[in-house]
Amino acid sequence: MQVLTFTFQHSTFALPIEAVSEVIRIPEVTILPGAPPGLTGLINLRGRMIPIVDPRFYLDFDTSRNLGHVIVVTKDGELMGLGVEQVEGIVDISVHEGVPDMVDEELQPLIYGYFPSQGDFVFTWHTYGPFLLWDFMSSGKEMQS
Repeated sequence: MQVLTFTFQHSTFALPIEAVSEVIRIPEVTILPGAPPGLTGLINLRGRMIPIVDPRFYLDFDTSRNLGHVIVVTKDGELMGLGVEQVEGIVDISVHEGVPDMVDEELQPLIYGYFPSQGDFVFTWHTYGPFLLWDFMSSGKEMQS
């Protein structure tokens, strides 16, 4: 399976490459007053307004560092931006399906599988992972307790 790897702080995650439309450096973001936590704002991508989600809020990571890139993902013709600190690259690797016990219960719906990398595990998100974050924000639910 080909995956695009990306990082937050010192944690690496991955998305199946078939979900990725493109990767861009983070452009100017329009901040929306009253937006739910985790919604960075909107970007204009060739005339389309695309929401950018910042999963660090749900991962309980430090959000003070600037996001460096946006991974534009697609699902059923819809586009969503996933803000990340760093994009590592594309890896062709065997992904073990399933969610290890070490993953917080609230985050398990995001995870498709995992693979070992440099003595650690890289959790691979479902292709719909960024859209799931958006659903949680839209419904007012919190993934972290």
